[in-house]
Amino acid sequence: GESVRTPSVLVMPWSGTNYLVGQNKFRRLLREHILPRYDGALPESLMAASPHAVVPFEGTTEANMGAIIGNIAAHELTVDYFWIDAGWFTSPQKNWARGVGNFAPDPARFPNGMKPVAEAAHGAGMKFLLWFEPERVMTDTMLYTEHPDWLIAPPETFPAELMYQFNDQFHLLDLGNPEAAGWLTETLSSAIRQIGIDCYRNDFNMYPSFYWATQDGPDRQGMAEIRYVEGFYRYLDTLRARHPHLLLDNCASGGRRI
Repeated sequence: GESVRTPSVLVMPWSGTNYLVGQNKFRRLLREHILPRYDGALPESLMAASPHAVVPFEGTTEANMGAIIGNIAAHELTVDYFWIDAGWFTSPQKNWARGVGNFAPDPARFPNGMKPVAEAAHGAGMKFLLWFEPERVMTDTMLYTEHPDWLIAPPETFPAELMYQFNDQFHLLDLGNPEAAGWLTETLSSAIRQIGIDCYRNDFNMYPSFYWATQDGPDRQGMAEIRYVEGFYRYLDTLRARHPHLLLDNCASGGRRI
């Protein structure tokens, strides 16, 4: 009585000596046939300004972000998006990576939330891009404390080069759990609307297959992964349906999750 969604695979035959040519042809294929349209058209190429070459992730504040936005506007730079990446939330030990699992802005640095920064960007003629890593949950964070039943703990079966995920206790929010996926959808959809986010950046710095494997019995191998990916797709589909002009930006440690 079960049905599952199996992976879709896109294959583009190509041969040659310059792999960059093949990569560019593949990008063109994605752009012309796969990328979502907005009002019937592809999004235009964009220029984004990020402060993090100067301001560390944990050093962003409402004041210094507003000052940088004002500086961009004063110099009439042709910037489409103002981009705040990791670390705007409360981070134990002032280390942004220890703070994933918190979804509220750091009240000491953003006492009025993130909306004033988005409004400043909009007022300067830019759209607003904000970073999230919703699937990784560290200890001493809101999600770890309040909903441990939604999390998959790191197994001890990582290869040596990935044991840092166990040692640092990376937990995975199980999007195969409808309750967890529903909470994430409502939380992020509300943030997008209330803050005024124009581009949602979804990062993911984990290797999830080791987590999924711990959830399946011998006759159920692969089901945790399937349900998780189904939940993730429903999450993104819902965000697009509710916010049809929202740009989705997949990062994943540098773009490994098209």
